[in-house]
Amino acid sequence: MLRNVFKPFSEYPITKKFERKGISFAIFGGSVLLFAGLVVFNLLTQGHDNVPSTVMLQTFYGPDEPLRNASSTTTCQSSLLQVSGDYYTRRPSSAHVNSGAGAQLDPGSFKWTINAFNPDEDYTLQGAYNGEELSCNATSLGITYYFSGGTYIYGICVQCTLVKPKTVTYGDTSKIRVLDLCTNYQRIVDNLPSFTDTTQNNIEKQFSDNGIQGVYTSLNFTPDQLPPAMCPSGSCANISVTPDKVDFVNIWFGDDVNYYNLNTSSQSESSTCRNSIYCPKGRYRLDGDPKEYDDLQLLFNLSAHAGTVISVLGSSQLEPSRAFNGNVSMLPGSLPRMYEILFAAGSYMFDEALRDLDGRALASSFVCTVQTWEWKSPWSLLAMLLGNTLSVWSVALTVMIALGSMLDNRPPSATLTSDPKEGTYHLLLKERQNSDI
Repeated sequence: MLRNVFKPFSEYPITKKFERKGISFAIFGGSVLLFAGLVVFNLLTQGHDNVPSTVMLQTFYGPDEPLRNASSTTTCQSSLLQVSGDYYTRRPSSAHVNSGAGAQLDPGSFKWTINAFNPDEDYTLQGAYNGEELSCNATSLGITYYFSGGTYIYGICVQCTLVKPKTVTYGDTSKIRVLDLCTNYQRIVDNLPSFTDTTQNNIEKQFSDNGIQGVYTSLNFTPDQLPPAMCPSGSCANISVTPDKVDFVNIWFGDDVNYYNLNTSSQSESSTCRNSIYCPKGRYRLDGDPKEYDDLQLLFNLSAHAGTVISVLGSSQLEPSRAFNGNVSMLPGSLPRMYEILFAAGSYMFDEALRDLDGRALASSFVCTVQTWEWKSPWSLLAMLLGNTLSVWSVALTVMIALGSMLDNRPPSATLTSDPKEGTYHLLLKERQNSDI
């Protein structure tokens, strides 16, 4: 029993030279080529390590469209936007100028707060975003102007969809289909970044340059001058308006308004705007009404969700939008001019809000993984090549030697001859030629 166990270690095979010419040369050449091929193959497939690193980028590279170069591949996770999160806009990724050093982000002019994702579906607090371009309609606007301090507040809300949405990395449940955004600004409280100055200063000029403070000094009306419909009780008999009693004026319209850029309009660019200060660049529709309008002043008559009040100290608020079927141009004194200024400012805000959003993207960052191919260290390469190459090469060499041995030991070929005279056949074996190799 023990003898059989130690038998492989107590004897050795006898070597023998190949008798046929060329077998040894074929084995030698084949083994050299095989060895070289295995070395190259192992270097290319196992000679480098895939080293991951994490970076924050402002351009999204999804699994379907990774960023590839000679030595690395970059893929990103979708950015998770939050309800109540604040975002500025930027030039979209499709502009191909917004990644890397010196990126031209072209930041926007408004700070937008997310109100809801997919508001007609199940409510969710987060949505996955890949930097897609936005297409938006403005849905509401409100302006309050304080005469005593010459300051104002405003709010604008919009509803946006994503242009050419990409595959999100958190599953379809996080996919954004509709996005509700709002921006609010208080002139004496909010301190926005300097890149918003141009637009915000232009909004302020809509009030100051057009003389709204001059209108304030002329707000002086006796009870008999005010239309009864604009007084809460239906009677203005006990209400006198003087500049020192007027605190603020505000206007609002929304909920049933859809204001959009003119390039999405189906009708011509002919304008019916009667505002001498500023006419809208876009158009709007009301829910259930297919007709397009461009004069915001019509909203007091067209919409149940539009109105205005003037706060008069010591008395109830006046509601000028109730008089003359909302035609504020028929109000007494300087009131028509005041509303012309307010509607001009509102139109400008609508246009600037859509300019800030349409064809642009929300400025968000993406967590990205960079897979970099790096060569192994010299000692690791040597160990890998010796281990992987020699093992396969040894097996292949053994197979080649075995095949060569089988070929070398094949019986010599034979030819069959006949003797016509004797009527016999002879099998002639070719004599093997001995050769030392």
